Amino acid sequence: MVKPIAASAIFFVFTQISLAQSPLWTEAEKTHIKSYWMEPGRYSVVPSDKYAVRLTVVGSKWFWDYNRARGLGKTPPGQVPGANSEEEVAWEKWLNAKVARDRYLAACAAETLNAKIQRREPKYPAEVLEPSPVDQVLVSKFGMPPAFAANVLPNKISVRFDDMTLNYSDNVDMRPRYAYFRFDTGVNSEGQSIKTIPSNELDILLKDCGYDDSDTKVFKSISILEGGFDSINTYDTGYVSIGFIQFASLKEGAGSLGRALINYKNEDPKGFDSDFHQFGIEVTADEKLVALDLVTKEEKVGPDANNQIIADKRLIATFQRAGKYRSFRTSQLKSAKQVYWPMNDKVTVMIGSNKVVRPLSDFVRSEAGKAVFLDRKVNTGNIGGTSAALQAIAEAAKVDKVEDLAKYEALLIKCMFYRFDPMKTDELSKPEPCEMFQSVLRRYGRE
Repeated sequence: MVKPIAASAIFFVFTQISLAQSPLWTEAEKTHIKSYWMEPGRYSVVPSDKYAVRLTVVGSKWFWDYNRARGLGKTPPGQVPGANSEEEVAWEKWLNAKVARDRYLAACAAETLNAKIQRREPKYPAEVLEPSPVDQVLVSKFGMPPAFAANVLPNKISVRFDDMTLNYSDNVDMRPRYAYFRFDTGVNSEGQSIKTIPSNELDILLKDCGYDDSDTKVFKSISILEGGFDSINTYDTGYVSIGFIQFASLKEGAGSLGRALINYKNEDPKGFDSDFHQFGIEVTADEKLVALDLVTKEEKVGPDANNQIIADKRLIATFQRAGKYRSFRTSQLKSAKQVYWPMNDKVTVMIGSNKVVRPLSDFVRSEAGKAVFLDRKVNTGNIGGTSAALQAIAEAAKVDKVEDLAKYEALLIKCMFYRFDPMKTDELSKPEPCEMFQSVLRRYGRE
């Protein structure tokens, strides 16, 4: 006897089929977009005329795994984490020697090829000696270190819209131990730096987006650490990252970028259509990126959209073009406040036997403090570790009322600042001085 299928199951199946068959472009629109991008001169990818030394993706990933296994996975991208022990001191010395040797070998290979192309004798760099044999303990814990450098021939890429032409190069030059490099076909552009936008123009834009004077100072203090409104990046663990505060799609092809796009689409449908839809970029209602394959006209969603945007520079150029106009800049600012503003995030602390859950704003009130946690949330996606820091302070200060923790905001800032120390800037308001408990500072390496 065949069991009947529940009505709810039938509804679920048909719903899924319906959703899967709901395209975001009509066939006519897809044909128009493909025709637009196939016009002569729209897209050019040609090899450069010079080989160069670059970090390898496998080498970068090895360093990420190595750092993470040592408990140092949250180190800011611009820093190389140090050693935790004498054993690690030796490993670090060996790894730096191997990086230097690998880069030397890659430079020699690149010079050989460049000299041949230029019909001249090669001029090799000073030799860097092979490091001593690798410590087998290092290998057993983290795997055999791969080649950390290679010689490559970057491509020069040009994307022409009707109103501008944008140029890129793949195989982006990374720091020798950058741990977040994942796509050698990725590209980047810093765009117009926030610092070069006239201050009065930026202030007006922020005010129009609902930022008060204090919020404006806080956002401006960290925005200089990111690119401009029109910055783009498709080479690292953010997958597709765009904008002044680097909205990222992450592995799932959604992330803060998906949320920023759906906000833009809902608030300004005409602007979204003009900036994205007409060029092959869309977003689903559940905040996943959608990218049109400009050859097959297939709609790629989520992780597949990531791959399509990284591979086809016409699509990432669409984001950069949009960031040069006011409508998408406004949308970015509104989304940044919604996605990254940390003051309503909840933190937990035990006061005696009582578990207290409060918003961060109960403990952080100065502009310097707000900047610390905004910077942390922008760069890591959360304010992780804040509860633990408050707990350490509560225990060191022996507080018996949660309200008293606000007195130690300066200590919390010193423990938790991430890429920059806002206490050293003159533009932001500061909390009152407080006792700096050495036991707490030592825990965070801030003695």
